[in-house]
Order: sequence, then C-alpha cells, then structure tokens
Amino acid sequence: VHVDGTVQIVVDFAAIAIVGTLAEWIFGRWRWLVLYFGCGILAGIVAALWQPSGGGSSIASAGLLGALAGFAVLHRPRL
Repeated sequence: VHVDGTVQIVVDFAAIAIVGTLAEWIFGRWRWLVLYFGCGILAGIVAALWQPSGGGSSIASAGLLGALAGFAVLHRPRL
C-alpha cells in the first residue's frame, strides 16, 4: 500500500529502474539482489520500530543508491 498512490509507485519504479540498472551493472546480479533485499529488510525492520507506517521499495532503492555512493567514494580515483 502506497500512501501517495500511483505517483509514489511511478517514482519508486523509476528509481529502481535507473539506480537498479546502474547497481546491477557495477555489482552484478547476485550482489544486486543481496544489496536490494538486504537493505530493504534491514531498513524495513528499523522503519517498523521507528515509524510503523513507513517503509517499502523506496528504502530498498535508497540502499542501492547508498551502495553506489559508497562505491564511488572508494573507487574515486578510477572514476
């Protein structure tokens, strides 16, 4: 269930398509799955404890974005 309805679904899917594609290209399919579901599950648990009404695919795609940011910081000279 998305609070903002269709708009939130479109934004989440667009983020996953853009960020997810780049993350899969860099990390590979299996690491992408581990990052996406790992971040989604862990952040979902924290979100449920902190704010029980929040969480979902947005936090999983934010985890992918964080992984990409970490990769960029660690591999800055190569980029």
